[in-house]
Amino acid sequence: MQQLEVLKERSNDKMVVLFFYGKRFPASNQIKIRLAELAIKMKHLIMTWSDLDIDKEVVQHFEIKTAPFIILVHVSLPTFA
Repeated sequence: MQQLEVLKERSNDKMVVLFFYGKRFPASNQIKIRLAELAIKMKHLIMTWSDLDIDKEVVQHFEIKTAPFIILVHVSLPTFA
């Protein structure tokens, strides 16, 4: 869960958008592009994405079963621990 720890340290008390996508889910690629555009404008959020097929540990931690899937968390909440 090193990825989440690094993200937690970087967040500086900001809301974090975790976007889960997969290459086998075409709609998720379009959403990922749009979120990348929004990340430039929305400085009060940290946006990040995880591939369902690559980031297995994070996917299992949040019990993600399909994509696209978005989770909004704040690092102070237990879900992010």
